[in-house]
Amino acid sequence: MEKSILIQELKTIVEQRILTAKEDLQSLIQSRDGDTKSSAGDKYETSREMVQREIERMHLQWKQLQHQYNQLEQLELSRVYVECQPGALVQLDDQWILLGPALGKVTIQGFLLLSISMASPIGQLLKRKGAGDEIVFQKKKKRINQVL
Repeated sequence: MEKSILIQELKTIVEQRILTAKEDLQSLIQSRDGDTKSSAGDKYETSREMVQREIERMHLQWKQLQHQYNQLEQLELSRVYVECQPGALVQLDDQWILLGPALGKVTIQGFLLLSISMASPIGQLLKRKGAGDEIVFQKKKKRINQVL
């Protein structure tokens, strides 16, 4: 698969996640603001506080998704990589890995990809390795077939 197509598909996935998070956030805010104070004051305050915590959690998730999208935007698609570093697409014996934002496992056009950050355990093992090098991850030896 071509790297530029892969990155564009990842952007679309992240955009959809951002849209969903934004909709969920708006729904929570409407729920909090529409909640009327009942005669059971403590129950109202507890409910409102729980919704507020969920709003804060959802806002943080939305910001993280925005950051991941920005990371995808900054990847140099035309650059040729000879070693594993941010932006590289790495083919191991049994999987493909994109070294960039930590999006986890994603399926794109039937193609399974693991999108991880360089700070992850496997990202640290891959750092500065090139085609033909080997790593041992979770007691399994993996060979780097190519770096794109």
